[in-house]
Amino acid sequence: MTDSATTVDPVDPELTAAGILLCDRGLVPLDPRTAPIADVRAAQERIGRFLADRSTPVATERDLSIPGPNGDIACRLYVPEAAMPPPLLIYFHGGGFAYGSAPAWDGLMRDLSHGAGIAVLNVDYRLAPEHRFPAGLSDAVAAIDHAREFGGAWRIDSTRLAAGGDSAGANLALAAAMTLRDAKVPALKSLLLFYGVFSGNMTSASWQTLGTGTYGLSQAQMAWVWATYIGERLDRAGWRATPLSGELSGLPPVRQLIGSLDPLLDDAEALKVKLDAARVPNDLDIYRGVNHGFVRFNAMIAQAQRAVDRAAEVLRRDLGMDG
Repeated sequence: MTDSATTVDPVDPELTAAGILLCDRGLVPLDPRTAPIADVRAAQERIGRFLADRSTPVATERDLSIPGPNGDIACRLYVPEAAMPPPLLIYFHGGGFAYGSAPAWDGLMRDLSHGAGIAVLNVDYRLAPEHRFPAGLSDAVAAIDHAREFGGAWRIDSTRLAAGGDSAGANLALAAAMTLRDAKVPALKSLLLFYGVFSGNMTSASWQTLGTGTYGLSQAQMAWVWATYIGERLDRAGWRATPLSGELSGLPPVRQLIGSLDPLLDDAEALKVKLDAARVPNDLDIYRGVNHGFVRFNAMIAQAQRAVDRAAEVLRRDLGMDG
């Protein structure tokens, strides 16, 4: 357990200011426990468009679809100008497995592409409750495998692939990497995980201290996420839903980034302990005074920009961009 779970950092003033600005503009996320899911998704789209307006488009941005286990999967591809085909980050957005979209994450995808000099494929995997577990994971595995086999047609280097995501998307990225490892498909060079949900444990110290709702994500909201995605018996889904419970050896390097006010902090630290024991190269960067979901606000919060810069740095290193 991290010390920041017992000694709570003060909230970053820029985080507070960003929240006030969003509220003034009517850009407030809705609670999926009480609002219709269509309204929750629409609110996220509005916030995403506002954040994207503060980013610089990449040289080539286009929508495409790739074959999935139950029909085509919509994706958005960002390819920077490059003398040689760039590596590719395959990204899975957050949103509790139930909301969020590739377009709503335009801003972060552009900033990662610019910062690392790589291409990004943002995957619009199927969402609960219409498509429950393991639909999202199946789409994630299919997207990575398709990029490995056919990504060259997108003018990217399909031999240098990373996977990543935030929150629920980080869960999908990690579980997909474990699935491909078990299938002996050596697809990935790196995993980039922003504040992932890796277990169903909501009794940890960080959940008890930070999961009251004061810092955004609450225990009640997380319970809704699991019930909507899995159902009542989370334990039956096994490591594919809660990858912290699985075997972690044989994974590519794992890079975690999380805020000190995130109730998922103990998940991140527990994952690091298990990765260390499995001798998987990994690191965990904690950003003080910011909460769950902070990284997309990098145009407004310096700590978030530091996280994006750090993510770009490790992607460049892991994907062989620095020499």
